[in-house]
Amino acid sequence: MSLLFFFTGLAIVVYLNQAGNQPRERDYAFVGSFYAFAIWIGLGVMGLYDWLIRKAKAAKLAAPVAIIVSLLAAPVLMGAQGWDDHDRSQKLLARDVAKDYLESCDKNAILFTVGDNDTYPLWYARKWKASGRISA
Repeated sequence: MSLLFFFTGLAIVVYLNQAGNQPRERDYAFVGSFYAFAIWIGLGVMGLYDWLIRKAKAAKLAAPVAIIVSLLAAPVLMGAQGWDDHDRSQKLLARDVAKDYLESCDKNAILFTVGDNDTYPLWYARKWKASGRISA
């Protein structure tokens, strides 16, 4: 399992020579390591269940407690540890650049973009500019 995780995770990064931070995660290259990680999670749930059976006197409660703890562990940990990493409420660069793109064009101009990383902010800025929420 460790070799599967290594070769479909870290080795893929070295082999593909992936660039650093990108505007959007490219997780599809790591599907194999996600499978290995999911198997580890399943083994962890089974281990928690076995531990609860040994420690608790009521074996009937072991399965529901293991399931509840396992289902709540990931969202609670991700919310507590990673919320600030993914909070983009103060990151306005994409919106501001899109607004500047739109302001540089004449009325009814055709604007060619590089791809979705430029296009989506332009759609957002165009919508909000039309509604008056982004000042010209």
